[in-house]
Amino acid sequence: MMNGREIMSIFYKSELKTKNGLLEIRLFINKKLFAKEYSEDLDEDVLKTAKHIRKDVLAYVEKKHPTIPIQVATIMIGKVPYSTFLIKH
Repeated sequence: MMNGREIMSIFYKSELKTKNGLLEIRLFINKKLFAKEYSEDLDEDVLKTAKHIRKDVLAYVEKKHPTIPIQVATIMIGKVPYSTFLIKH
């Protein structure tokens, strides 16, 4: 998992949207940094990679939007959704 300073660089863009009555953040992954940071995890275990990405997303949301009650996070690779999960507050 990346440290707090580097977390910002793996996501090059974010968008807040309301979808089905829930506030969603869409985080767009920098593909090169994603491949570099998670390549070892991808070789080992997909679930381990998902846990690390989730931690990075939660850290990003807490740092960038600490007072906004975001309920859903969607990780995007280009225009394609990679993963979506609920955020508990």
